[in-house]
Amino acid sequence: MHTAPGSPALLTGPVVEDSPQLMQAWCTDMAQKIHEYPVIAERYGFEDDQAMFDYLATRPTLRRRIRELRATWESDDNVETRVRRLAGHTVLEALPSTGAIMFNDTLNPTVRIDALKAHARLAGIDALPVAAGANAGMGGGGGRFSVQIIFGSTGQVETITTVDKPAKEPAPEPLTIEGEAS
Repeated sequence: MHTAPGSPALLTGPVVEDSPQLMQAWCTDMAQKIHEYPVIAERYGFEDDQAMFDYLATRPTLRRRIRELRATWESDDNVETRVRRLAGHTVLEALPSTGAIMFNDTLNPTVRIDALKAHARLAGIDALPVAAGANAGMGGGGGRFSVQIIFGSTGQVETITTVDKPAKEPAPEPLTIEGEAS
């Protein structure tokens, strides 16, 4: 979890040796350098970045592991992953601002709905699961229902209604063409 500089530390004292997962996460953060070193130090319970570097100075195995991870991270083979990860961090940092758009009563409701849809897409809740297949959205045969969103500042109403399951049409009869080809 990201902690901004100056915010209370999530952990007290270096905890990277407390579990293999924390050690791996710390080495990855150090190798990728997506966040500034003071942020990484605070995240893992070091007093400051100098204390973190002092800790690292006495552990050659960890330095080698970080170098290996950095080489992998910076390799040409990893460009797609690196771009996705960096773009993901940018989106993460923007979420509070775009979330504020969703709840801002002074904005056009269309803008607010677009922000809501974008957040739903990011959260993975904007579409029906692929595994639902042909019965997607049918809810096991339950009845239709509607949801209305009424924006108090403008009085605009947005209505979302479930869809009836369409009747399955019979397959067409084979077409037979008689005669000679010209």
